[in-house]
Amino acid sequence: MNVTCRAELFGSPTREQYDRFHALMSGLGLERAITRHGKLYRLPTAEYLGVNVSSLLHTLALKITKAAMDVTGHICKLEISI
Repeated sequence: MNVTCRAELFGSPTREQYDRFHALMSGLGLERAITRHGKLYRLPTAEYLGVNVSSLLHTLALKITKAAMDVTGHICKLEISI
């Protein structure tokens, strides 16, 4: 399934924490940019796109929340849509 999500980290995350979170999100199949017709488009801040994500929505939400907690020690504000 294809999903879009917005994951906002709480607290005052450092650049290193953001980089780690983005890497974890990428590992879940969620990317911050898309390529269309040879052009690269960056998604708005905190937004991710997943194409052909195999996780169920509630499982994906748990994985994203765990990633945020691993990186910052806090849950994140999360919205997922298909």
